[in-house]
Amino acid sequence: MTGGKGVKTTVRKGVAASFSVMLCSVVIVAIFVSCGRRGDPVLPASYEEKTPPATENLTPGDKDISPGGKVEKEVEQTPSPPEAPQGLTAVYTGKSVVLAWNELLNQGVKFYRIYRSSGNGYEAVAETVTSAYTDRNVKEATVYSYRVSAVGVSEGPLSEAISISTETK
Repeated sequence: MTGGKGVKTTVRKGVAASFSVMLCSVVIVAIFVSCGRRGDPVLPASYEEKTPPATENLTPGDKDISPGGKVEKEVEQTPSPPEAPQGLTAVYTGKSVVLAWNELLNQGVKFYRIYRSSGNGYEAVAETVTSAYTDRNVKEATVYSYRVSAVGVSEGPLSEAISISTETK
């Protein structure tokens, strides 16, 4: 019977040793995993009062430099309006006029505004977010002229005019 008691003691020591190794592994992994995470302590910012640098004499593109020589902020330039759309084309389908133009990329275009004239000056008739528009409100035997502008922070210049006749042959 002494052999039986020795087996129980050995099993208990083995379980305790396995548990200790596992616990140490978890602690080590937790330490390495938490490095570089957002929860890491950060030194608090200094609460010294700073005099804001003078910016009244700066022009767009100038940099505001503090007495220590550090760039505090760059004066923002007013965004310019998009360029005039290019490549305006028109096709009469027998019931509508389909317009298309080259899309303006990297100019902050929010939408395009379509202007139409039938001889009495241009009037805004539609807005679209794509570089195409179908004018379904046309009359037969009429000559229409179209121009398009791109609108971003403000409206840009008008495109070159294109004219099309709604006469069927």
